[in-house]
Amino acid sequence: MNYALLTVVTAAEQTALTTVQAFKDEMGITTADEDVWIEAQINRMSAAICSYIDVPAATNGTRTLGRETLSERFRYSECKIVLARVPVSSIVSVTDFSAEIVDPAEYELDGATGFLWRLTTGTPNNRISWTTENTIVYQAGYLLPGQDGRDLPYDIEDAALSMMKSARASRTRDPLVKSLEVYDVESVSYWVGSTGSNSSGGLPPDIAAKLDPYRQIFV
Repeated sequence: MNYALLTVVTAAEQTALTTVQAFKDEMGITTADEDVWIEAQINRMSAAICSYIDVPAATNGTRTLGRETLSERFRYSECKIVLARVPVSSIVSVTDFSAEIVDPAEYELDGATGFLWRLTTGTPNNRISWTTENTIVYQAGYLLPGQDGRDLPYDIEDAALSMMKSARASRTRDPLVKSLEVYDVESVSYWVGSTGSNSSGGLPPDIAAKLDPYRQIFV
């Protein structure tokens, strides 16, 4: 049985999945009149995306795709530990039940999946079961737009920008209008109520499709 306690050691320097300037460039906005609203929407959409792709919350209630250092405690009798946050960029330390630091040569990591295997010493390094209790300190998450070395997938930022475009458009249109047609000129319809199916978590299908590859499924 897996017992995990996920705590933040060093919080992410940034949590916004896009920048004010990126949205203004996308929309052709040249003034600062909407900057406060844009920044608030970036925070809101970033949180919504973390919720949709099931980023696990730490014990302080925070969850982010930004890179931060985390500590996670496990009680395991299996050969594979599954770390809560991905992608894992590095393992800081592994401490076993006796408070001994495990040699990095005695485990291997798949950073994309968060899988951490215990290995035997010597050659060959075979996978064996972890001891009953371990604490893993690791870095996980992405470098976000505006940070040096940004590696957040562009699909995720595009999803945030698309959600913000929709939010901005809804500020100026009648929320009760279901459809509008101008004969021989234009036909317009909007999402009404929930913006997507239940399977898409209420997101329009095109946005959900961008985010689905990054959803974390725990079994």
